[in-house]
Amino acid sequence: MIKEDKVKLMTKLAIYEQGEGKKDIPTSKYYRSDYMSVKMIESFIATTIVYILIVVIGVLFNIDYLSENIVSLDLVALGKEIAIGYAVILIVLMIISYVVYSIKYKKIKKSLESYGEDLKTLYLMYKKEEMQAKRKEEVKAGGNSDDATIGF
Repeated sequence: MIKEDKVKLMTKLAIYEQGEGKKDIPTSKYYRSDYMSVKMIESFIATTIVYILIVVIGVLFNIDYLSENIVSLDLVALGKEIAIGYAVILIVLMIISYVVYSIKYKKIKKSLESYGEDLKTLYLMYKKEEMQAKRKEEVKAGGNSDDATIGF
């Protein structure tokens, strides 16, 4: 006998596993600190690469000016400006990354808690059906097989 509520719950679980769960379930293996560390390192690397690309594009865009005035430019001051710009952007983006990934981790944990509760509910449904089937077998067999026989 197919139970409609069990089918609905199984469908809900399958949809989650195929959708958001593909990303959320592997995340459940991380502690918050590990997850945040990995995401912060990824953000650091991405920010560094993008900043280097922006500086290279800026140099290439101004290559004529730089080649004509290379001797008169204060390269130390230019290097300091680039380093300070990098530090400011890095700090801002790391703060943003921390906030975003903290919120995302909390959302994932909440989704996984709901998923776990649904799995537990499904498990209990199966256990209940199993117990009912066992009772039906006992009734058909004429009693519990663990019943002691009365000796004369």
